[in-house]
Amino acid sequence: MGEERRLVTVLFADIVGSTSLNDDHDPELVRATLQSAFATCRDIVAEHGGTVEKFIGDEVMAVFGVPEAHEDDAERAVRAAFAIRRAMAERNSRSRLPLQMRYGINSGEVVSGSASGDVMVTGRAVNAGARVREAAAPEEILVGANTRELALTAVRFGASRSIMAKGIGTMQVWPAEKLVSEMPIRALARQAPIVGREDELQLVRALERRMHDSQRPFLVTIFGPAGIGKSRFAAEFIDGIGVERSRVGHCLPYGQASAFWPLREILHADARIGADDTREEALGKLRTRIRSVFADGSEDPGAMSRRLGVLAGLMSVDEALPDVQSANLASELRLALRRYLERRTRGKPLVLVFEDLHWADPALLDTIDHLAEWAAAPLLLVCLARPELLDTRPSWGAGRTNATALTLPPLSYGDAHALVDGLLPKHALPAAVRDEIVRRAEGNPLYVEEFVRMLRELEETGPTAGGSVDLAEFVRIALPATLQGLVSSRLDRLAPAVRDALRRAAVFGERFSSGALTELDAAPLDVDAALSFATQRDLVVPISEPVLGGGQGFRFRHALIREVSYREMSKSDRWRMHDAAGRWIETASGDRAPEHEDLVAYHAEQAFWNARELEAHETDALGLRAFERIITAATNWRRASRWVAASSSTRSRSTPFTRP
Repeated sequence: MGEERRLVTVLFADIVGSTSLNDDHDPELVRATLQSAFATCRDIVAEHGGTVEKFIGDEVMAVFGVPEAHEDDAERAVRAAFAIRRAMAERNSRSRLPLQMRYGINSGEVVSGSASGDVMVTGRAVNAGARVREAAAPEEILVGANTRELALTAVRFGASRSIMAKGIGTMQVWPAEKLVSEMPIRALARQAPIVGREDELQLVRALERRMHDSQRPFLVTIFGPAGIGKSRFAAEFIDGIGVERSRVGHCLPYGQASAFWPLREILHADARIGADDTREEALGKLRTRIRSVFADGSEDPGAMSRRLGVLAGLMSVDEALPDVQSANLASELRLALRRYLERRTRGKPLVLVFEDLHWADPALLDTIDHLAEWAAAPLLLVCLARPELLDTRPSWGAGRTNATALTLPPLSYGDAHALVDGLLPKHALPAAVRDEIVRRAEGNPLYVEEFVRMLRELEETGPTAGGSVDLAEFVRIALPATLQGLVSSRLDRLAPAVRDALRRAAVFGERFSSGALTELDAAPLDVDAALSFATQRDLVVPISEPVLGGGQGFRFRHALIREVSYREMSKSDRWRMHDAAGRWIETASGDRAPEHEDLVAYHAEQAFWNARELEAHETDALGLRAFERIITAATNWRRASRWVAASSSTRSRSTPFTRP
């Protein structure tokens, strides 16, 4: 589609006092130092999923959110800044030319495109990011308001301060002082009691009892989109069996340590290794634990310690297993883990929870699969995953008698209301506002929580300058940036043809027909194949009622999917598609055209306003068309209103009536 409108986070970093470097040092040394520093910045940005847009003299500009969006792009940008600062400090400790840097981070909507294959973004958010960087002190990481909101659960921020940003005005900024966790793992916030999951909990509890009775492993995979409550569900299950009978590992979305990180967490918890333990202390605890597990002499504790030390991230492969060929390494590690768990669970069944398995490295998936098939142990392997896991492992768990999968459905209307009641004091909001939260969230617990959070923040900041706020209307039109990032990341993992189909559908609204989508763009598109895939991914749902244009009717599974799909379209694409949609409706409706005049007028008006904002050449013609269609629709609406009024009047007198 070319240009897109995206929610991104921009990171600016520049070298403090760069002018004096050339005055005080040999230019070749300065050049080599800067090249080395910028190469480090590029590598760290790439490791965190960002893209370096450009180097400008002594400044680096990186973008998180294009070409692919992630639900945690703001957090990634802040983590990248911390990582760059650490790398620069390490480099300075051994360099004759130490460098100081300052960092500015800001999030917001931009227009993105490409030039010569490079990512290019433009917009107010980019300019604001540069101003935030200018206000930062040496070695300070300063962020704007949107970045703080998006990264609040992962970063500890200092007190806010106001800055005067050139060309923008007053801005509030916050220093990022500390990461909540060194790894990108989100802490579970239990804001309210769990609701609507009793049937699924009973099923997993029954599997746990079967595992206990049979003394063999069981694999259960819990699927669901982001925000549906998989982690909350697992936490509730663990509460019921006791934390000592369970271990939890988190798959990481990025980073060099991501492959076996869940196993590292599990082994560290099992050996009671603390975050503050030195490497030697941690290795000592692991060896002690292994000796106690293999006290019967069934395995060589030293050999097991070396293999599990690699999985625990405490020893390198070269250090621990110099004689093991690389082709045999994975099987050696899997076998060691299986033997450990088999001995560890004798008479003590264990639940292993793997969070976010859709991010898992193939080697980890192989390891879990190996445990499910070969472990002679009472292990319940609980895997939490989004449906994308099946893109990489279509046959995950298939064909096993000791494997099952379940999908967490959206909350019912009543359960969603119960969740709102759990998050807010009774009668804290009018019924209309609570109903609107439930309607907008459409059964997704995280969406409920985010809309409630927005209302709390609105209450804290007080009414706007214009007076009181219509809270129901606020919820109806609000789109929390956290949810926009969440949906964008989901859409970005789709094939371009599927994203294209969803954007065409978004122009029509919540409901649309496959026949209509073929009319909106000159570019060829296999609409049926794209919508079939979107249905499989639970993005759209087939409907049975007739729709204009023929073909199969659909609706968006969630209104936010439609909303984000539409927001990401450039205004140039919007006006062209609205214009095409309105003209198509006129033609397709035939002799029933008067029934659709208001819809035609809507598309004509949207085409005009979007073209007008771009000062497009076609604006005048689109404006004339919009005026004519609005007048026609308004005239017919007035006639219809008179007819309704007349019919009501004549009915009240119990006399026949005619349409005026």
